[in-house]
Amino acid sequence: MTATPLQPTVSPASAGPPFTTWRGVYAPSPHTARQARGDVAGTLADWGVDRAASCDAAQVVAELTGNAVRHCRLPDRRFLVRVTRGGGRLQLEVDDAAPTSPVLTHAPDDAEDGRGLRIVDALADVWGVTPRGGGIGKTVWAVIPYRPAPGGGGAGGAP
Repeated sequence: MTATPLQPTVSPASAGPPFTTWRGVYAPSPHTARQARGDVAGTLADWGVDRAASCDAAQVVAELTGNAVRHCRLPDRRFLVRVTRGGGRLQLEVDDAAPTSPVLTHAPDDAEDGRGLRIVDALADVWGVTPRGGGIGKTVWAVIPYRPAPGGGGAGGAP
């Protein structure tokens, strides 16, 4: 297995004003990634995001949340998931208290795990890691473009 360390980059959210943000706080459990994926999918449907971007975003959140659950097992430590919509982009963020950055790996064909960041890398236009304020943990983020769903559905409109 080959590991490629990631270089922290500046989060794209700092490049412009925030538009609409949804937040969810989760406790680590075997069901957390599925719950976060469903919550994000429901939010994006309410916002009127096209189905392809919504599916990709929900999968990215599930992968990042799964990594947070797996690698940040601290008692009573919850983590935050954020989705920001605007300017034709969805920015997906997962904060956790783990001190190490994720590593993009090439998992062997017969491995049962180790492909999560490859999935994120394939689905997102860009992704990276930003240290959290206060020196505890990090934010792993990804950006996915979106279009309004056909028919312009969604209570929140499409900034």
